[in-house]
Amino acid sequence: IADSYSWKVNGIEKYNTNSFEILDANINDAVTYTLVITKDGCESNPSSITAIVKETPAKPTLNSNSPVCEGQTITIVHTNNEVGYSHFWTTPSGNLTTKDISITSANASHEGEYIKYVEKDGCRSESTTITVDVSDKSQAPTIVGQLEICEGQPINLSTSNSADSYVWTLPNSTTSTNSTVDILSATAANAGTYKLEIEKDGCKSEIQQVIVSI
Repeated sequence: IADSYSWKVNGIEKYNTNSFEILDANINDAVTYTLVITKDGCESNPSSITAIVKETPAKPTLNSNSPVCEGQTITIVHTNNEVGYSHFWTTPSGNLTTKDISITSANASHEGEYIKYVEKDGCRSESTTITVDVSDKSQAPTIVGQLEICEGQPINLSTSNSADSYVWTLPNSTTSTNSTVDILSATAANAGTYKLEIEKDGCKSEIQQVIVSI
C-alpha cells in the first residue's frame, strides 16, 4: 500500500487513486496510462499500460421488399458496407448468420419480426428489427355464367370473388380489365376458352378458365 498514486497521460495527471474506472469508453481513451506511486516520501519508477478500445459496430440498416404475396421471395438486405463482421439474425423460422436474407416461396410462417445485430472483435452492435408481412395468395376465382349458348345470344361472364383488379383473356387472345365479360350478340368467333386472373391486396390469383360453346 502506497501513500499516494499518480496516473498520468501525456505527462498530465489524470487520476490520484490506486485504481480508476472509465464509463462509456471511446476511442479517445485508448492511450497509455503511466503510474507512479509514493511511499514514505520515495517515488517508484513509472509503470505504464496501454488501453485498447475497440470500435462498436454500427447498428445495422435493413431494407426489405415487404409486403410480399404467398409464394413470392422475401428479400432483406443489410445495407451497411462493413468488412470482417459476423452477422446474427433472429427470425420467425429460426436463427441465421448470413449478411442478407432471401426466402423463396414465402408462406405465413415467414411473417413477423426479423432482428439483426453484428459483431466484430468481440464488440456487438445494437439490434435492428424489421417486420415482414406475407399476404395470402388469392385463390383461383370462380367464373359464373352460361357456357352453352346459341349464336346471337349474349355472353355474360363474371366472378363471385371480390378483387381489386381483373384480367380476362378472351379466345382471340385479347385482354380486358373489366370485372365482367359482356358480349351482346355471340358469333362462332366468340367460342373458346375464357381465362380470368384477379388481384387483391397486391397478390395475384391462380388463373381460372372456362370454355364457352356456341
